[in-house]
Amino acid sequence: MTRADSIYAYNIELYSRNFLNCAQRHSVVMLRERGVAVDYLFHNSLVSSDEVLEQIVRNLTPKYDFASACLSDDDFRRVGVARECFRVDHYADAQSDILACVERDGFVLLAGDVFYFQHCPEYRNRHLFHLVALRGFDDQQSQWTLVDDNPASVLSWYQYPQAQVADFYNNNSVREYRSYRQQPMELAEIRGNSRLAGQRYLAGYNDSGVLLTQLRDIINAPWQSTTLQYGRLHDAFAVMTGSRRCYAAFLALMQPDHASVSLASSCAQLAGRLRNSFVQARLTGRCSVDKICARASELYALESQLVKSAQQLIR
Repeated sequence: MTRADSIYAYNIELYSRNFLNCAQRHSVVMLRERGVAVDYLFHNSLVSSDEVLEQIVRNLTPKYDFASACLSDDDFRRVGVARECFRVDHYADAQSDILACVERDGFVLLAGDVFYFQHCPEYRNRHLFHLVALRGFDDQQSQWTLVDDNPASVLSWYQYPQAQVADFYNNNSVREYRSYRQQPMELAEIRGNSRLAGQRYLAGYNDSGVLLTQLRDIINAPWQSTTLQYGRLHDAFAVMTGSRRCYAAFLALMQPDHASVSLASSCAQLAGRLRNSFVQARLTGRCSVDKICARASELYALESQLVKSAQQLIR
């Protein structure tokens, strides 16, 4: 099932599952390996804390289903990538095109059900939609090589018989695969496209900061299970951690020594400390509310500085 050198080589901290879902992380990592300037995709990764509060805390959206404007089809086109989604009912009917896409692009994202793959924690006990990155096919062995999360959410190499990959695909509620055709584009054009898109994004950016300024009330909400609320807040600050890391990577492409880069990195670090506080809270059943709220207030101030600084950089 796994290769001896099973860990896939990539920037684990930047391209993490804190913010990126499985398809986003797979595509960004695979494209970067092929020379695409993927960090320009993150021009709109500064998701507001209001979005995080609404989806993760209030609507109980799982972190892997968090929705943002980041990594749209238009975003991929701005960096010279045409993303396409194909829906075919049976693996056998899709196989030849999947092989052609892998040959052309170096990978394909294949949707399926984690129930059928041993490396997934849900193997044989839970049905869940997921995507893996198919990388190569051994015709003699009738075996696929693919890249996917290990149980620690780190990308790793795996090998599976084609019949098992077919089960993964055919027994899913949504049968689809996604290709990413790389189209030549000058870096200057990519940079200009992303700068304009980043300007438009910041022009419409708004964040009340309720998650950060009213965190005490959110933690102590009487109608919520404390343990469950700790879990939601952990996920909320995980999203903020990952999104600010991605935004720092984009800003560094604009001007690596600009103040906004260090501000975005500081926001990511502080959000990460808040995330870790709620890991401990889930384990112990209690948290230091005063300490957490002080950190949240500090993050709120930094976020305000970040937005102003970023606006100055990419105006």
